[in-house]
Amino acid sequence: MKIAILLLLIISCARAPLENRADALIKANDIHSIVDDLEIKPFIEGVKDSIDKLKKSEERFGEFHFGEKLVYKEEYISALEKLVKFAKSNNKESILDYVLNNFDFYRVYGREKQGEALITGYFAPLYDGSKKPQDNYHQALYKLPGDIVEVSLESFKESEDYNLNFEEVEKKYVLGRLDTEVNDRGARRILPYFSRQQIDMDGALEGKGLELVYIDPVDAFFLHIQGSGVIRLKNGKLLTMGYAGQNGRKYEALGKFLLDQIPLEEMSMGKIENYLRGLEMRKQYEFMAKNPSYVFFRTMDGRPVTTLGTRVVDGRTIATDANFFTKGAIGYVRVKGEDGIKLSRLVLDHDTGGAIYGGGRVDLFWGMGEQAQSFAGGMREIGELFILAPK
Repeated sequence: MKIAILLLLIISCARAPLENRADALIKANDIHSIVDDLEIKPFIEGVKDSIDKLKKSEERFGEFHFGEKLVYKEEYISALEKLVKFAKSNNKESILDYVLNNFDFYRVYGREKQGEALITGYFAPLYDGSKKPQDNYHQALYKLPGDIVEVSLESFKESEDYNLNFEEVEKKYVLGRLDTEVNDRGARRILPYFSRQQIDMDGALEGKGLELVYIDPVDAFFLHIQGSGVIRLKNGKLLTMGYAGQNGRKYEALGKFLLDQIPLEEMSMGKIENYLRGLEMRKQYEFMAKNPSYVFFRTMDGRPVTTLGTRVVDGRTIATDANFFTKGAIGYVRVKGEDGIKLSRLVLDHDTGGAIYGGGRVDLFWGMGEQAQSFAGGMREIGELFILAPK
C-alpha cells in the first residue's frame, strides 16, 4: 500500500546504497529501555492481525532475515503469539519490558550511518468521485489487471540450467505482461507492464472492465502516491480503495522536475498540487507521466489494507522496502529532539510503497482524513529504526 508523499521531494543518501539483504540489519547491544508514546492496545491488535495473515501468507513472506540470522516464519509467529498471550493480563509498562527481554533489536542499514532513517508520513485521503465518468471525474482507478505476471528472478538465479549472471541482482522478482503476439521463434515474450503514459494517455487498459470508480486526475495521481484512500460518491456512499498492486515501473519523484519552479526547501505536496492544477489537462497528464509507476486498487469494507493484508493501525503501521525487510515483523522507531524524545513507539512493519526503498527509509501511517493529512504532510524527521527478532 504504501507510498510516501514527502518522497515527492528529492532525497539524497550520502552512504552507499544498500544492495544485500544480509547487510540490511545489524544487532544493537545498547538498547536497555524503550518508551512508547501511544496506547498499547491497538499495537497488540495489530500483532494479532499480523499473526493471522502470516499463517495464511504466501512464501515470499516466509522467512525473516536479520543480517546473517534467519528466523523461519513459524518461529516468528510463535514469538508474536507469546507476546499477545502475555499482553492479555499485563499493563503497558510490563509489555514493554517483555518486548525488551524477549526480542533482540536490530538497527537498519541507515542513510548516513547505521540505524539512521528518514521518517516520513502517509495517510488515507478522502476524495470525491463517481461510478461513471462525468464532469471533473474522468480518471479511472483501475483494479489489478489479470495479465500482470511476476517473473521470479530468484528462481533463475538459483537454477544451474541457465547461463545467466544474477550476481548483482538482489530483487526477488519483477513484474511484466505476457505479449499477445508470438515472435519469430514461436514464443510469447514477457514485456514491461504498461507505464503511466500508456495507461492514462494512450488508453492501454480502456474497455477491459477494470474501472472501479472515476475521480479527478490530479486526485488520482496523489491517491497513487498514498496507495489507499476513500472515495465519496454523490449519494454519500463511501468506497475504500485499497492497494492491490503496481505495474513494476520505477517511482520517479515529481519534485525533482520542479526545482526551477519551486525551491527545494519549499517543496511540498501542496506546492506540487498547485502547480499541476495550474496546467491545462493535456499538460497535467504529460507532467504526471514523468512518474511511470502506477498503482492498482481494490474496493473493500472498512479501513485500508497493507501489503501484508492487515488493516492499517494509526500511528503504528510502517512501510519499508520489502526487498530488505520481511513484512510481518514488529519494530521500534524513535526520534530524538533537542528537548528529549519527540516520538518513540513500537511499530508494525506491514506495508511497502513504490517510493519507499533502501535501508534508511520508513513511512509512518497517521490515519484517515484531514487531520491525518496534516500530521503526515509535516512528517519528515531523521530518526532511528529497529526491527525486532525473537531471542
